[in-house]
Amino acid sequence: MQQPHQDRQADEEERKRTGVSQEDWDQAFEWDETDGRWVEADARAPVPGTVAGAQEPFIVWPCNWSVVQVFMQCSTQWRRSVMGGYEGMDYQGVDVVLRRRKVKKSDRVFCQLQEMEMAALEVLNG
Repeated sequence: MQQPHQDRQADEEERKRTGVSQEDWDQAFEWDETDGRWVEADARAPVPGTVAGAQEPFIVWPCNWSVVQVFMQCSTQWRRSVMGGYEGMDYQGVDVVLRRRKVKKSDRVFCQLQEMEMAALEVLNG
């Protein structure tokens, strides 16, 4: 994801134009009063759009950043069928990731993760 502007007013206009809620924006970024610029709210997270293992750069909206991180962190939680295809994610393992990473709004992120899982299954089993 492209970093937000360094101008609070321009970012507020962009956030409203795109329909990203203030709550989702605040979860992904915070204003650093000392430096006068936006920084990622979770300093441990990689810069949006540079997810480890990605084949190409891509944009992630701030409202989706948490679920993208969880999805990538759950990359070892896929269940395979005896026929070789993918059945879905191991939700016990996913729950461990959500708890260990102390994911905010984990119920909402889990629902978003299930949507990503269904889309991924179509590609993986295509």
